[in-house]
Amino acid sequence: MVNPERSIPPVGTPARQQLVASLASQVIDAVGKAGDLERQSWVCTHTHIHGVAPLEYDIRHVPEALYLEVLAKARQQQAG
Repeated sequence: MVNPERSIPPVGTPARQQLVASLASQVIDAVGKAGDLERQSWVCTHTHIHGVAPLEYDIRHVPEALYLEVLAKARQQQAG
């Protein structure tokens, strides 16, 4: 279940772009220049949505579109 206080802005809006950029920055801060962007993008997205970091076998839903946007932005930021 998604935390209602952690709403996801609609795709294409400035608020969505700001959220994606913020989460991607958190990903880069966590992994540096050589890390697992896919995993950390999922972790940061999960933490934003549910308010807590995932546990090892956490199967709560993470919106795939948001995760993919964060991953793409993190890759862009990492590339320079």
